[in-house]
Amino acid sequence: MTSLYPSGNALQRAIRSLRQEDLGTFAYKLASETGFRRVLLLERPLDDPIADPAPALPVEFAMLGAHEIDDYLVLRPDADRAHIAAHLASGWTCHVLRHEGRIVSACWRANPPYWSSYLERTMPIADGDAYLTDAWTDAGYRGTRSRTCSVSISCATSAERVSGARSAGRCPRTGQHCAPMRRADSDRSRCSAGYGSVPGAGTSGASGGKRESLGTAARSGSRRALDGMARAARRRRRLADAVSRNHCARRAPGDDARCGT
Repeated sequence: MTSLYPSGNALQRAIRSLRQEDLGTFAYKLASETGFRRVLLLERPLDDPIADPAPALPVEFAMLGAHEIDDYLVLRPDADRAHIAAHLASGWTCHVLRHEGRIVSACWRANPPYWSSYLERTMPIADGDAYLTDAWTDAGYRGTRSRTCSVSISCATSAERVSGARSAGRCPRTGQHCAPMRRADSDRSRCSAGYGSVPGAGTSGASGGKRESLGTAARSGSRRALDGMARAARRRRRLADAVSRNHCARRAPGDDARCGT
């Protein structure tokens, strides 16, 4: 899912967001201007089997090398070259997917301590944990399951790293390119998710026209699930359906076409 992060002053950003997004998203962004922060943290045990997602395009998995920073900057022109070089030098790993030689998706595995500029705090990463962050896919390739593939491969690579194995530079699960991989079974993935806010954390995530991607923690801990999120999503769908039915029940004569009847 993508979101609009317009540039300009606070009023200009508010007007553009309100025009192009729903009221709930606008309200959240308005709250972020006052220092409210929310992060979705997904967690899964590293020793659980990791499904192999199949992107819709033939892509090749690789680790970003220090000599390939220019290629990464094509995907992320807003990134700082010095910061990217420093991350790689300090042992961070950037897993990338290339399509026809071009990087179309990337995901970083950060070493602790990891400082979140969005939350303005250090994220708690225990020994043996892998913290995945800044997953990004080129706008022209979204909807091709590329980011799902890059994150899943990052999880698998992290699991092998924790267990002492080393990736050969292709898919750590199959040893092949990503194209022949199996489709990920999202109904069976077992993750946990939490929401949090940090009062007075500043407006770095809302004022500059940028945002920090969702952090994903791949943890070798106990099994947790997204059952609560699934139930909440079902409740939201039922509520939306009820609102739609109520609207149609009170429609004026001649409004059948707008209600889909």
